[in-house]
Amino acid sequence: MNNPTQKQIKEFWEWCGFTVLPANMWIEPKWVLEHQIGNYYGEKPPHIDLNNLFKYAVPKVKSLLRMTIRKIPTGYQWQIDRKPSYGGEFVIGEGDTETLALFWALWQVKEAK
Repeated sequence: MNNPTQKQIKEFWEWCGFTVLPANMWIEPKWVLEHQIGNYYGEKPPHIDLNNLFKYAVPKVKSLLRMTIRKIPTGYQWQIDRKPSYGGEFVIGEGDTETLALFWALWQVKEAK
């Protein structure tokens, strides 16, 4: 899949619990998340990389049973298996990189709720 748009990135991080403080309080809007692992304050949302996805997004997936990554001819594929109490189905995300594949798998979880 392609890179996410800025709108999708904003929606994704908001789903993870980030909020944007209005620009009238600052020169620039501020992204804020008070998280059990550590707080985040920045002028931009976190960069989408494996570290940030596992730190902020994966813990959000309460239905998570198991995650599997595969190398496929077009890149990578993450499969997220969901607990039986959440229907037991799975979602798949594909991308050119491991990071994009995980992002799109998590996006599918977000969209499925």
